[in-house]
Amino acid sequence: MEKLIELLNKEMEEKEKAWPKLARFTSYDGINKVFNLNNGCSFCVEFVLSKRYRFIKRLVKNNKIDLSKLWKKSYMWFWDKYTREASLLMILSISNTPIKDLISMLK
Repeated sequence: MEKLIELLNKEMEEKEKAWPKLARFTSYDGINKVFNLNNGCSFCVEFVLSKRYRFIKRLVKNNKIDLSKLWKKSYMWFWDKYTREASLLMILSISNTPIKDLISMLK
């Protein structure tokens, strides 16, 4: 989990203009399914893992995903038809435990 929080904070650093420097991800509350920030705000899992937030896109682009693990979770036709980012988003969207699955695929 710490590695995922660290990657989310790196993402925020790159978006510094949009986010106050004091706002950093600190924890994940699995019960309420939210990521907490140290400024009292929180983001729901669905938003953080969405295509709109672009966190998954950046993970794939920066080679932070173990593609062999992604390959095991997907069907072969995913790779012929969809990008790695789209494949990962689809797998996470149908998962009952998307955060656990994402953590398991991180390098």
